[in-house]
Amino acid sequence: MNNEDELTTVHVSFQAIHENSSKVIVEHRGFKNHEDWIEAINWHQMAWSGVLDSLKSALEKGEGNLCCQP
Repeated sequence: MNNEDELTTVHVSFQAIHENSSKVIVEHRGFKNHEDWIEAINWHQMAWSGVLDSLKSALEKGEGNLCCQP
């Protein structure tokens, strides 16, 4: 999955909701539709969820733990 011809890309965008809040949209593209990729897809879903939860906590409460461990 780390071959140069099989790299994935991440697109991050921000959408204003109110004066003091924004929606963060993360699109991680390029995963192959093949069973060899299932583990990678599952890991990235878990990792993005954790990172975005931590980012939210850091921005709202000044606390966050940016890690990707299950």
